[in-house]
Amino acid sequence: MTNTNQIIKLLSLSTVFSLFFSPFAGAEMIIKLTNGKEYRLPVNRNDVQSITYGDSTEVNNNSWQGMWNTSEGVMTLTQNGSQVKGSYSQDSGVILGEVTGNTLNGYWIENNSAQKCTRSINNSFYWGRINFTLNSNRNSFQGLWGYCDSQLNGSWTGNR
Repeated sequence: MTNTNQIIKLLSLSTVFSLFFSPFAGAEMIIKLTNGKEYRLPVNRNDVQSITYGDSTEVNNNSWQGMWNTSEGVMTLTQNGSQVKGSYSQDSGVILGEVTGNTLNGYWIENNSAQKCTRSINNSFYWGRINFTLNSNRNSFQGLWGYCDSQLNGSWTGNR
């Protein structure tokens, strides 16, 4: 088995091509390199918060999942890979988005709002874009929202 120093060196050289988790908790993480070599590390996927490469590129493991107290009410999110879905209490709202690093970009969708959009998303004409960024401790976010495809100029904040 490869020792931890070799793995850290590999990560710092940014030679990692991809990371795979077994679907079973308490299994192993498989690191596959572009040269075809594989390294296996025992890990419980439920204990992994994030994996950081030497160039600070991050692979998040459900960093947005959970309940948030936000400026728009209580929000509950589920995360599957980079895809995030959820709901919030304000106007029976829905969140749909995609995670890149510490940022969640996507849409808020409601049954009614102050502005009606010209096209529908998720069967609603009341929606807008969002851009949320997690703090370094992953326990709060600062965000912006806007109506339809307009500029994001409203504040949306939250904490766990």
